[in-house]
Amino acid sequence: MPEGCALGADVEEGYGTDHEVAAKEAVALFKRLDNGLYGKKRRAYEKGVDRLGIQGMAMRSYASQDEDLHVEAFVLRMKDKGKVREFFELRREPAGLAGLAEGPEIEARAGNAACFVMPDPERPEDAEEEGRWQDRPRGTACSAYDGEVLVSVTSAEVGGPHTEAVADLVEKQLRHIEPPGEYG
Repeated sequence: MPEGCALGADVEEGYGTDHEVAAKEAVALFKRLDNGLYGKKRRAYEKGVDRLGIQGMAMRSYASQDEDLHVEAFVLRMKDKGKVREFFELRREPAGLAGLAEGPEIEARAGNAACFVMPDPERPEDAEEEGRWQDRPRGTACSAYDGEVLVSVTSAEVGGPHTEAVADLVEKQLRHIEPPGEYG
């Protein structure tokens, strides 16, 4: 658990704050994330999820003690290293197309990690609205992979960007899954 944090709110679908699902349930979860596809596109998406070779997924949420940061972390294991990279690239591409700004680099994982931050809304001209603008929610999303494992972390932040903390959490998660003897 990150320093200064406790377990956060329930992860979607009522899984609680710390949960693990086997392959079949993880595949079903991803199939539900079809973003409103229907017909041929939905069937193609579902076949693509089936081809990933998902073996299971762990999920956990954290909240900072001052409640200005909420993080959800997902660790996904697949059968094939190539599929992990393919899935990573598929997730990274839409973020760039959506115009999300690149976030901090995870230096030790430069080739297999990416972070993006949600764009800021326009600053208000009205001084009365300035206080609300300062406390606007922000978000950061980072993903990285190592071998057959993909780590994905998303955050909701208030009161200031926590992008470095989110990137640091991804790096720490990857170090924890390294083969025994390599973690240090």
